[in-house]
Amino acid sequence: AERPSAGVLGEAAQQLGRLVVPSCPDAQPVGAGDLAAAKAFLLGWLKTHYQDDPADLMGARATAALGADMPRGGAAREACGERVFRRTVEVDVVLPRLEQVSASLSQLSYFVSRTPSGWTVWQRIH
Repeated sequence: AERPSAGVLGEAAQQLGRLVVPSCPDAQPVGAGDLAAAKAFLLGWLKTHYQDDPADLMGARATAALGADMPRGGAAREACGERVFRRTVEVDVVLPRLEQVSASLSQLSYFVSRTPSGWTVWQRIH
């Protein structure tokens, strides 16, 4: 069998690095005072994990909601139970560059939680 080239292996490593595997985090308590930190974390995380044109991220706007205020919170509760649900922040991002093309393409949503090792993205919400 032919061995993949270094370029192919490098591209595969980059793709794996962007992969978000849904799993329930060791979520720590969070409150309304953590929403700004969750948004800042997610916007920084997107810079290395967004798979399309990085220029799409220019001017990105984020909103964050916690627990019962999360628009898609039911999915967090269903996936990981009440404890993680209450310790999760939903961060919704709008990409202005794509708003002109498609409202659905311009919106990204993620569940993030603070863990003992820092903030983590544990699920992209589709």
